This record gives sequence, C-alpha cells and structure tokens, in this order.
Amino acid sequence: MFGRRMIFLICSLFVVFVLLGVGKTPLPARAEQESEPLVTIIFFEMELREALRELALQTGVNIVMDENITGTVTLELEDTPLEKALQMILAGGGFSYRKVDDYYLVGLADPKNRIFADLAETEFYFFKNTKVSTVEALLPEAFRQNVRFDPETNVAAVTAPRGLRERIIADFKKIDIPRAQVRVRALVSEVQTEVIKEWGIDLFNWEFTSSLAKKPDWTAILDLAPGAIEVETDVFGLLHTKIRAMEKEGTAKIHADPVVQVADGKTADLFIGEERYLILDVYETYDRVEKVEAGTGLKVTPRVFEDRIELELTQTVSYFVDNNGSEPVVRVAEFGSTLRLIPGQTLL
Repeated sequence: MFGRRMIFLICSLFVVFVLLGVGKTPLPARAEQESEPLVTIIFFEMELREALRELALQTGVNIVMDENITGTVTLELEDTPLEKALQMILAGGGFSYRKVDDYYLVGLADPKNRIFADLAETEFYFFKNTKVSTVEALLPEAFRQNVRFDPETNVAAVTAPRGLRERIIADFKKIDIPRAQVRVRALVSEVQTEVIKEWGIDLFNWEFTSSLAKKPDWTAILDLAPGAIEVETDVFGLLHTKIRAMEKEGTAKIHADPVVQVADGKTADLFIGEERYLILDVYETYDRVEKVEAGTGLKVTPRVFEDRIELELTQTVSYFVDNNGSEPVVRVAEFGSTLRLIPGQTLL
C-alpha cells in the first residue's frame, strides 16, 4: 500500500531562443540630402522672436512663429546646423519646430494651441511583449496628453512634435522587452513510506563534475549496478531514473511528468488527480451539480534575476474521504514557500 506522501521534483532552467536573421539585399543608396545651413552667432539676453529673425536672416530660411513665442535667450553658436540651433534656442521655453516644405514652423507644443496639429505628427507603436495597461500606468503625467492607448489592439498612438515623440517611443521600447522564459519540469510520484524513510544521499550516489560556483548546470554519475557502465545525466534525470526503477520494483509509482514553460512573473498551475460530479442540492425541477477535484497540485511563479531564479511554490494535496455513505468529503493540505535556485538546479 503506497503512502500518501507526494514528492515534487522541479527543475528550472532558462530557455534560450536563437533568432536567425535572413540577409536582405541592400537598398540602393539614397541621394544625399542638401546639408543644413550652419549658424555662427551670439545671443545675449535677446528676445526670442528677435533671435529667430536673426537666425532666418543669416541662413536665408523662413521661420514662421506663432503668437506664443516669448522670452529671452543667451547662447553662443559656432558652425551649428540649423535644426540643432533651433533645438537649443527653443528648449528653454518648451517650444517646438517642424519643417514644412521650405520653411520652419515654430510654436508652443501644447494640444490646446491652435497650430499644434501643424507642429505634431502621429506615430503608432504596436506593443509585442507588454500590455498597454501596464505602459499607461507607468507613463509620466507630462506625456499623457500626447498618448492614446487601445487595449483591444495593444497599440499606442503618440501625437507630438518630433523630439517629444521620439522620446516617448524610446521609453516604450525600454518597457516593451520580452520576458524571460523558465522551463519547469515536475515529477509527481508516490513512494512507499518505508522507502521514504530509507532515503538519504547514498540512495542517489551522485558526484558533481565541477563546483556549483563555476558550473551551474550540475552533472551526476548514475551507477546502474556494481561494475556496470556509468551513465552521465543531470540531477533531474538521475532522480527520474531512480524512481522509474523503483516503479518496476513495485515500491513507487509515477503519476505524471509534466513540462511547462512559464514567463517571468506568471504562474504555472499543475494538477494531477481525479474529479467527481456531486449532486449537492435536489429541487423539484432541477438538481445542482458541482465538480469537485482531489489530487496533487502545484503552482509555480518564477521571478528571474541576473544570477538566480526565485520560485514561489504553493503545493496542495487533497483526497476524498467517505462520509458514512453520504456525500464524500474532500480533505486538503496546503503549504507555500519561496525558494532561490540557479538555472539547472533541482528541488526535492
């Protein structure tokens, strides 16, 4: 008769995805665009509107300003490209510019400004690894008026002048990164109580080819029989082989050997057992039937760090108990813990 003690063996390791890029035929080089005019000028506490007029006069490029352009500027420019000069002059007042045909439009980058539509452009960002609800919660308050989110398509629309738009998109890319994947393999087995009491380090007879600090992917030597060939395997494979041999001897039984892949911060739910449908209430016109499960369950939530994996484990063991001929009762035992492992390490 098997004891009811269950053993979970969890082997966690990183899954590495290798993406092979297909080479593309290089596109023909585009004709070089005309270089921007260079600006060499000194402004000292000059009115901003007057400084922009001087800039237009020196470069021969028309600069159109809205009525919000106010303030002063102190700046020294030497052989500075025109657009760089515009950025430096306008930065202090929160103003933006946009090139339209052969002139520059300068104004306040505020959606309430009547020329905002002429200053701004819309760019769509399609999130591949992150939900827009997460991004929306992290978005700074100063950028909210420039971004619209669509949870259904997981897309953000950014409407802003070029500089601000590029900054927001750059922040999106920092957030929208693939989550690390953890491969979890669990061995659910039932072992006789007498065998469990005898378990010790000698039962598995393992030795490691290198220290843990130098080589995280442990390797073990499995002695199948005295004088027989030695088979090299990982620790999980060693335990699996031992319990499989015990199963043939009738001292153990393997119920399941599931393998799941779960993303960092997500939860994998493993359950091995049986289910029964119980009639809980009987009415004149219908009966209320409920599904009840009993068995062994394991919830695993990995969190991946640079040098380790933290596993939040919740294990449940439940079984049906006869209730003197009436509806069966399910007894449940549950415990949880958080463990730190390295990739490739096995937990018993």
